[in-house]
Amino acid sequence: MFIPWAGYFDIMAGSDVFVSLDNVQYTKADWRNRNRIKTSDTVTWLTVPVRLKGHVGENINEIEVDRSSDWEGKHLASLEHSYKRAPFFDGVMDIMARAYGRSHALLVDLDMDILREFAKYISLETPVLMASEMPSSGTKTERLISLLREAGAERYLSGTSAKSYLDEAMLAKAGIEVAWHGYSHPYYNQIWMKRQGFVSHLSVIDLLFNHGPDSLDIITGKVKIERPDWVKISNANEMERTAAGG
Repeated sequence: MFIPWAGYFDIMAGSDVFVSLDNVQYTKADWRNRNRIKTSDTVTWLTVPVRLKGHVGENINEIEVDRSSDWEGKHLASLEHSYKRAPFFDGVMDIMARAYGRSHALLVDLDMDILREFAKYISLETPVLMASEMPSSGTKTERLISLLREAGAERYLSGTSAKSYLDEAMLAKAGIEVAWHGYSHPYYNQIWMKRQGFVSHLSVIDLLFNHGPDSLDIITGKVKIERPDWVKISNANEMERTAAGG
């Protein structure tokens, strides 16, 4: 994912080993190359342009970044405009500028660069492995089992969206327990709340700009911030559907 949401980092924090499944088919209009930030009056997307012509059916780790425009400059300008008043603007902005300055040719390298840099910034030390660098075989649950065995896992922490397709019986037969990760998005202090209240389910970069290195304690629930009665809560997913007329 591109600058994932807080729940992604909570799964990382709850794992002994985190495996990024980078050698599966790339999906368009998904979280691989885009995510949302909060502006002074709305929610907007940061999107990394990619080259898709002739890449139909290719895996995530084969997708190239499209460098025909200065999208990095536009992203950095959007972040500065939206977060320059945030308490931890300088440190988080430096990480993004450095990652963009490395001019990654592949989307996966950009995504993992930012992920690792932000994990380091909040002192999240879970080892991150790439599925493409691990031997595996089979399809769907079979392939998952082979990756889990390669990682030495006895327990698999999964998002609840996988309940519709994950074969728990097959995992149990392989001696692997499934734990479902249900995440309640935390409240935290944001800028622009007097204009639009608190908006949840944004990219984690929103939290980092506002709370800096202490963000991991908020992500994992170790620290809970009380919401003032006057603060309205909105969900970025609902805001997006409303804007689309859904």
